[in-house]
Amino acid sequence: QQGMDFVKVCGGTFEMGCTAGQSGCDSGESPAHDVTLTRDFWMGETEVTQSQWEAVMGNNPSSFSACGEDCPVDTLNWWDALALANELSAEAGLDACYELTGCSGIAGDDLDCSSATVTSVTGSPYDCAGYRLPTEAEWEFSARAGTDLLFAGSNAVTEVAWYGGNSAATTHVVATKNANAWGLYDMSGNIYEWVWDPYSGSYYSSSPAVDPEGPAAGGVPVRRGGGWDDTEAYARVSNRIFEDGGSVSDRGNNLGLRLARTVPVDADGDGAFMHADCDDDDPAVVLCTEVLVETGDTHTCVTDASGTVSCFGRLAWGVGSVSTGVPSGSYGGVAGAAGHVCALAVDGTLDCWGGDTFAEFTPVPSGTYLAVDTTHSGSCVLDAAGEIMCWGQDDPATATDAVAPFPQTNAADVTEIVTAVPAGTFTQLALGYWHACALRTDGTVDCWGADTWGNASPPAGAFVQIASGAYHSCGLRPDTSIECWGLDTGQASVPVHGGSDLGQVTDTPSGTGYKSVSAGYYSSCALNSNDEIECWGVVGPPTIYTPPSGPFKQLSVGGYHACVVDFSDQVSCWGLDADGQVSLTP
Repeated sequence: QQGMDFVKVCGGTFEMGCTAGQSGCDSGESPAHDVTLTRDFWMGETEVTQSQWEAVMGNNPSSFSACGEDCPVDTLNWWDALALANELSAEAGLDACYELTGCSGIAGDDLDCSSATVTSVTGSPYDCAGYRLPTEAEWEFSARAGTDLLFAGSNAVTEVAWYGGNSAATTHVVATKNANAWGLYDMSGNIYEWVWDPYSGSYYSSSPAVDPEGPAAGGVPVRRGGGWDDTEAYARVSNRIFEDGGSVSDRGNNLGLRLARTVPVDADGDGAFMHADCDDDDPAVVLCTEVLVETGDTHTCVTDASGTVSCFGRLAWGVGSVSTGVPSGSYGGVAGAAGHVCALAVDGTLDCWGGDTFAEFTPVPSGTYLAVDTTHSGSCVLDAAGEIMCWGQDDPATATDAVAPFPQTNAADVTEIVTAVPAGTFTQLALGYWHACALRTDGTVDCWGADTWGNASPPAGAFVQIASGAYHSCGLRPDTSIECWGLDTGQASVPVHGGSDLGQVTDTPSGTGYKSVSAGYYSSCALNSNDEIECWGVVGPPTIYTPPSGPFKQLSVGGYHACVVDFSDQVSCWGLDADGQVSLTP
């Protein structure tokens, strides 16, 4: 971005502070303590240069402008640094990491603000999508680069740093001294670098061991790395500088910055988001090159090997053709229950289209996400921290499902899918019509919403995958068996749309050896160990109950139709075809 190069730094554990390799430490550098950074991040290869600043912000505040465009930009206060990060995020189409309030003036000139807050869903800078300042822990982790050297890359200051003893009282072109072991330049010397954390001399005594963000209340933010005007002691990797009695609005000709950005969640380190990765346990698989299929009530969407989405059929609630409004771009899959569809791009951003009667996607929340699923009047996502966020409309107690013969009229069963979201960390979402379920990181299932038929009362124990239909849900156990819960039409003895009724719960196949399960309106299907499909539930012409012969690798059950993908990436659908959701699907 604007000629800035970044080095990917993988998270890990290191000893921070006054370690054995340091000398002449100040009290604020003690005690030395272990810190674990759980998130990978990109760290600027160099300090931000004058030309890079000017390309983004349109001015050059540097006192050492005569040094040249490849010298670090200087004379910046903390607000200036945050403003640059936000502007660069905007240029890249990323959510800004910071919200600056009470501001006046121009960045690089006289900008002054009253407060800055992190805009990520969790409030943590580690969860920001956009560019930002590194935390103090990220800065020191990067400077040390897996070593315990006195300076960033050497025990000899002149090899890696411009400082008071060799700078001739000026800044210098970046990357003219040696880099450290991770390819980062000028982490020691040249210009002091603002970081996010406010300073507290006692913080290391109580600092969190995992992903520290600095004290909740502290002094002026820390500056790191030393500068052209100070002794070598200030260029040490553990040294923490703050201006006693100073202000975040202070500018100095020794103050600049280096930018960072969190790498989106990627469990196997292959550079792809989980939802865009066909196998996030295999680092050899970079992006999903398989075809994916997703079925809704009366539509089908296919994501091809390039990530392009095509949809066929009709959206419910009289919205019209599902193909209207399909976004262009590269996507890792889609989710659409009834009147609207949402697609998750490979960069984690979200696009939705279709009916918006219940504010199902007005506005589409900004940010990056791991997963999305939809219900008939709302949508939910998993954010980068594995937490659930939902939007849309909770159904009133008098709401009636016009399609199904089961009116939702019990005042005690108001479907609070949007407002009753459980807290915690989850790995999967499965939304039904009047209820929603999510899989926790420990394998247990939480469900919420209407519970008339036990659809929001999951069985105890662990699951590895879950799926929700209109009024029931199913889960795959670690032993590869399947268990379902919720409305069972066999138990209800209600004829469904002219078909005979079977138990989508009671007729769940016994035994083990299943790979995945998918739940539809009144039917469910599973992929068995032979890569064949087994279905149970409602039988009616045309039926989902009789699937084609495999082998298949992926399965999705919709309202009254289902689709599979074979090992040649060919899609096959069967069942009700009133709107072309079967015959029009390639």
